Amino acid sequence: MKIFAPIYDWCLRLAKKKYASLVLVIDSFFESIFWPIPPDAIMIPMCLSCPRKSFHYALLTLAASVLGAMVGYWFGYFLWQVWLQALFTDLGYMKYIEVIKVWFDSWGIAFVLIAAFSPIPYKVATVSVGMMAMQAGINPMSVTEQLSFPVFVLVSIFGRGGRFYLVAGLLKIGGEKMEQKIRKNVDLLGWICVLLLAALIAYKSFAG
Repeated sequence: MKIFAPIYDWCLRLAKKKYASLVLVIDSFFESIFWPIPPDAIMIPMCLSCPRKSFHYALLTLAASVLGAMVGYWFGYFLWQVWLQALFTDLGYMKYIEVIKVWFDSWGIAFVLIAAFSPIPYKVATVSVGMMAMQAGINPMSVTEQLSFPVFVLVSIFGRGGRFYLVAGLLKIGGEKMEQKIRKNVDLLGWICVLLLAALIAYKSFAG
């Protein structure tokens, strides 16, 4: 049953619209704070529709994502106890918060680099750093504290930039040939993703 091909074609058509870059920027910004749709879902079709502009799209995504991460940091710093802790509990994100704390104990602020490439929602990492900085009682504007705002921004640029430019680079190299291969196999890839998601949900339900 071919249900993913029409969705894929719709994404490609969206990528060619004049307002596509604005949609990409808005999604990238809010995804770093609370929005569930990852920037890749919009950036990849845009890169496929115009491979020569792949790095331009990666730059837009990076800039908006880091700006959103900066907002997420201050949300975590000032609003964790007031509002976000209850919200994250309702959304089921607290398990990710615990993972983030373990990562920080093991890797320090470099865990942001890990979060940028991992399945854990990046918004959890941005809010967590601000929250942990508040709980540790550090000066958020210090340049020596691992959880400080300047250090977080720098690591976010490397983490998010590495992810988006890697994807953009691969799509730029692949160009039209890659787009044709994806278009040919998009339904197969879609059903594989559905099966993997179903298996993950089943595993978590069984394990829980």
